Amino acid sequence: MTSSQCSEGLEAHFVRDPRLQAVNDTAKEFYDRANLEVHNYDHALWDTERIVRILSEEPHPAPSLPIAAGLMHDTGVAIG
Repeated sequence: MTSSQCSEGLEAHFVRDPRLQAVNDTAKEFYDRANLEVHNYDHALWDTERIVRILSEEPHPAPSLPIAAGLMHDTGVAIG
């Protein structure tokens, strides 16, 4: 992932919890391999950016969980 693909807020979460970078990379592999027009990596990233914005207003005790869920939420569609 390049910095231009995600917001500073999401990048900051990757720094705070490096496991999220691994989740992101795995999700991106699934989405890229499926090469879908919808339910793809861009869609998952957009949803995850919304989660990060919500977390900035409504803190979660374990913010990595909803972020990981956002990144992975359509991998089942990508896998088939």
